[in-house]
Amino acid sequence: MVDEINRRACATAFCAGGASEGIDWVFKPGRTYIRATDGVTIFTADGSGIFDFQTNLPAGFTGANTPYLTGLLVDWTSSSDNCNSWLSGTALFEGAFGNGLSIDIGAVSFATTGCNTNLRKLLCVEQ
Repeated sequence: MVDEINRRACATAFCAGGASEGIDWVFKPGRTYIRATDGVTIFTADGSGIFDFQTNLPAGFTGANTPYLTGLLVDWTSSSDNCNSWLSGTALFEGAFGNGLSIDIGAVSFATTGCNTNLRKLLCVEQ
């Protein structure tokens, strides 16, 4: 989950400036990530700690039709749809979310929803 202040994947589209664009980013460059539930490889992060949706996402994050909050846009930059920096749980704000079955840009940026929607989950990442 990103908010552009405390955590960010990329400042520019697809981290054109490299890994230094990230702020406390959860994915580490060169690390392979697997689903804890079944051991399926999800992706290997590139040198910026992100991945190319076209070639490097063989499986969805959760393997289920599960929405989870991300605050990301399709190019790995932060969305302004972040529930007021994740401080609001009201319908006045929206949050960008990904979908656990997606093996394309929908994995990190599927749509937005009101921040009062209690059906959105969080992804856990272990280093």
